[in-house]
Amino acid sequence: MAPTITAPISGSREPQEDLAYIGPIANVRDGIGVQRLLTMLDEQVGSDPTDEPPAYLKLTKLPAPPKYEGKDNADSFEVWLQSLLEYFGTLRLTGERFDKDRLLLASNSLGDNAAIWYYNMVKSPTREKTDWTFKEAIVGLYRRFIHR
Repeated sequence: MAPTITAPISGSREPQEDLAYIGPIANVRDGIGVQRLLTMLDEQVGSDPTDEPPAYLKLTKLPAPPKYEGKDNADSFEVWLQSLLEYFGTLRLTGERFDKDRLLLASNSLGDNAAIWYYNMVKSPTREKTDWTFKEAIVGLYRRFIHR
């Protein structure tokens, strides 16, 4: 029997782990994909920065990461996310205190259907949920567009 993977229940949510809003884990494959994303997020932007951004960033503009358009391809999504996380790491936008900044900047790396979903769900003044975290937004994008 396959292990059961569940998301926290809204009533007992922890500040960074309220993934229940975007629905229960549909199957083991979905759970593995979500867990992989959470590991990437924790490892790359979960800790506070240990130093300042590189000095060269004051002299040159760091190119923005590529846009994710909403393509149903797990590999493309993961490559896009890796680029976004590297961008945040270079700028030292890591740790909990920069979560809102990552939410804001992530929208700049979305296009087409992904940008529309992000606006409607995460940024719109009429959105149902008002307190999104960066983790929730990334998992929400994944669960909305990736249908293995």
